[in-house]
Amino acid sequence: MGWRRLFFLSVLVTVFSACAEWQDLPVQIYVDTRFSDLEQEGIADAVAEWNRQAGCRYAYGDVVLEIAGTVTDDFTERDYEDGVHVIYRISNPIEAEQYLQNVYGGADSTLGNATLADVILIMYNFDRFMIELEAEQCERSAQLGYDNQNLQASLDRFRFHFVRNLALHELGHLLGLLHHNDRPGVMNDDGLSFLSGSEFLTDADLDAFCLIYDCCCNRL
Repeated sequence: MGWRRLFFLSVLVTVFSACAEWQDLPVQIYVDTRFSDLEQEGIADAVAEWNRQAGCRYAYGDVVLEIAGTVTDDFTERDYEDGVHVIYRISNPIEAEQYLQNVYGGADSTLGNATLADVILIMYNFDRFMIELEAEQCERSAQLGYDNQNLQASLDRFRFHFVRNLALHELGHLLGLLHHNDRPGVMNDDGLSFLSGSEFLTDADLDAFCLIYDCCCNRL
């Protein structure tokens, strides 16, 4: 093999390696204990969705993500270098302020962020919205004579689905997937479509997964 061909192949491998981001599967993840029980259920359901859909295509097993336990630890940028994959609940603007300032220029409307290292769900924006929503709905329920117990159940369902769908999207980034908008999917980045639209992984998401990881035909 001539040196020109060897050089070309080495460049090709280098470029491919730089573009392809992947993890050793299954990825062991830990969940911040500051998430409520309901929120942890939403995260667990998001993990289960990745395993249901991507797990049946992955060539080497049924599990691509696995919750290994919980941690009690505030987020710092150093956590991205410790080799432990954690889903953090950012409950106040100060905790990740510098990081979010560096990445987004602020976090007034940011909901989440993820790399191959960790996931952060920026819950203080959502919590603020929920306080306002609950006050409005309680007032309306009182005016209409509705049962507040049913209202609370409705708000709980909303919180569960919000955390679940947000985690579903960010876990895709943890696995190395990028945004795509050519077809509908959880990994779309146009506004909140992944929250209000796709609650399940689509063929577009799974095709993106299979561009990174070895897949075989559907093993269901």
